[in-house]
Amino acid sequence: MIDELTVNDFLPSLSDGHVERYFRVIREGMAVRSHSDLLRWLQGEVQHYLPHEIMLAIWSDVGGKHLQHDLISALPSSLSDLKPA
Repeated sequence: MIDELTVNDFLPSLSDGHVERYFRVIREGMAVRSHSDLLRWLQGEVQHYLPHEIMLAIWSDVGGKHLQHDLISALPSSLSDLKPA
């Protein structure tokens, strides 16, 4: 009979703080609903796992004929620059 398992049973090298941070990043990412939400999320604790100044996302339709893209950045010259209201 298996007793109650924890994350550390599967990933013993990770500290409790690291696991908590990882799940917090995932939880906050699930709440992203807009481009500005995505920018704020990517500039937060995601930086610990994926440091960046610019994020470029590219995707296509199923047939691959129409590529689309989005540039996400807090740099002043980027389209994502959030200016105070």
